[in-house]
Amino acid sequence: MLKNIIFSFLLSTMVITSLFADQAAYLSKNDAKKAKDLIKLDSVIREYCKPCGDKGWKAIKVKKIEVSFTNYENYYEVKVNNKGVDLAYIYILKDNKWTNLAMILKLSVSNVPEILPDNLETTQEE
Repeated sequence: MLKNIIFSFLLSTMVITSLFADQAAYLSKNDAKKAKDLIKLDSVIREYCKPCGDKGWKAIKVKKIEVSFTNYENYYEVKVNNKGVDLAYIYILKDNKWTNLAMILKLSVSNVPEILPDNLETTQEE
């Protein structure tokens, strides 16, 4: 009985986490282009996924930025260094604060901070 309860809890936690997993990964072409314009080459962005349980952010040096068609309906994605990113978990420096890119674009996202908390540290750099 206890095994079933624990299994149900773990399964529901995984389902809830997956609901937040791709909040702003697939975008309209217009939103993807706006995001691309806000991410500058040779800048550093930060990636932090609170719903994923990240303990800190990851610094990413932007060497390449592009908008790419996803081959799914009419959706596009932003690729940083050839890797698709979810804007819900990308932070850029705006007014000296690390600000959530999806929120800057007024995209609907949840369970993510608008400003990256100061008490977080880098977990790695790319």
